[in-house]
Amino acid sequence: MLSNSPTKAIKKLQRGLEHKFLWVAYSGGIDSSVLLHAVVKVFGPKSCGAIYIDHQINPLSKQWSAHCEHVCREIGIRFLSRPIRLNKGNLENQARLARYKEWAKLLRRGEVILTAHHADDVAETRLWQLFTGRAPIGIPHTRPLGLAQIIRPFLSLKRTDIEVYAAENDLRWIEDCSNKDSIYDRNWLRHELLPITRRRFPKAVENLANLKWPELPTFKKEALPIASASHEMNIRAWLQAYGLFPRDAQIREIMRQISLRDRFTSVSLSKFLSVRSHQGRLFVVREKEPIKHRHIRVGEFLNLDSGQLRWRRSGRGFSAGDLVFLGTRKGGESISVGTRSKSLNEIFRESQVPLWQRDVWPLLFVDGLLESVPGITMSDKYFSNEKDGTYVPVWEPSE
Repeated sequence: MLSNSPTKAIKKLQRGLEHKFLWVAYSGGIDSSVLLHAVVKVFGPKSCGAIYIDHQINPLSKQWSAHCEHVCREIGIRFLSRPIRLNKGNLENQARLARYKEWAKLLRRGEVILTAHHADDVAETRLWQLFTGRAPIGIPHTRPLGLAQIIRPFLSLKRTDIEVYAAENDLRWIEDCSNKDSIYDRNWLRHELLPITRRRFPKAVENLANLKWPELPTFKKEALPIASASHEMNIRAWLQAYGLFPRDAQIREIMRQISLRDRFTSVSLSKFLSVRSHQGRLFVVREKEPIKHRHIRVGEFLNLDSGQLRWRRSGRGFSAGDLVFLGTRKGGESISVGTRSKSLNEIFRESQVPLWQRDVWPLLFVDGLLESVPGITMSDKYFSNEKDGTYVPVWEPSE
């Protein structure tokens, strides 16, 4: 049975958290307003704080931040507001990832952040997973977040429980009109599908929330050893660390390609993202913008989508201020190294440069000849005589 008391749900946290500082993920909406009120009621204002993440999507977001700050000042707790910037694309997913990233930066070792996810959220998530071909993955009550911990104490509560508590305690909250826009999948599930479903199946939310679906293990946002990718749950958990929720067909294709040990894995997840393999590990790779071919000055810093070109002062190398031509590989390039000419492919292979980086690795030419593969090697002619005011290019690939 689902508990119907937010206060009771928070009291369950007292054992084990009585000496920890608790942060509340506070948006100003009804769910997080109830969570904040119940946490302060149970733990007291000195043990709590609130964090507002300003996604800067809605023009009213600064007013919402001011509202949250005012509420926190009234009840005497710490308040933090952090603005974040989102790129074009899936704003829902980006916003969620950005929140988690900001929380992880703000929280110290041993601290806890509480979120107001409830049973209706669980039901919506599970329906979304099924309708979009994702695996049915459970939502954990507790999970690590950097050096801290995230806890979802309201997973046993329905939205109606939260609404009743808010009314009984005369709480004030913000209404975000975008939460009613059914163009977003979860809003459509919330406002269109679930109300109809409840009329036919009154316990639909409780039953969906109580289903014992498997929870994912925890993986860090880093390359995954292929040995750990033998089970699809591990691949899903690893991709979820990047905020990616692949379809079953994509997971099956990753596993199929991994099983073909004599080839590289390359599976598209979206228009700009793919899973690639390199030296026994899997990587999430973002497609990089092509490098614009042009002349640049020696010593000129470049911040490109595929990485950063810096210059290291050296007794040998290019003379400061000289013009060199910035290009990328077209095929057949070679450079004089040691006692012979080496092909660019050979240099990349020896330096273990991943396949996906090779087309966006900058090359420096002088009079049409390849003279430097930044960060890897330069033509012998630039190392024959030592002189002042010379620089060696250094390339730092982006993730």
